[in-house]
Amino acid sequence: MNTKHLGSSFDDFLRDERLLDKTEATAIKRVIAFQTAVTHWPEMAKVVFVSHTEAEYRRLVALLDDLIDEVGEDENHPLASLMEILGVLIERYEAEHVPELSGQDET
Repeated sequence: MNTKHLGSSFDDFLRDERLLDKTEATAIKRVIAFQTAVTHWPEMAKVVFVSHTEAEYRRLVALLDDLIDEVGEDENHPLASLMEILGVLIERYEAEHVPELSGQDET
């Protein structure tokens, strides 16, 4: 059994393995990403949400239409992933609430 690090701190272990700087940088990036998400989520929640009503569904569809006009087919556009997310949210609503799209019979 290797006891080289027995009794040492985790920082000492990371330093000895030459991982401390990389680990600290990754931790800092994650903290910043979390803080950014917390800060910006209230505004994003107005745009990205699960629709429960026809009006909310129409808001998502209108936003997606606007994004399609802006982004087009450019998969590298910064808003391309938002289009994909909105598409999934719209599909979910349609599967649950639009009978002709979900294969349900209205009888």
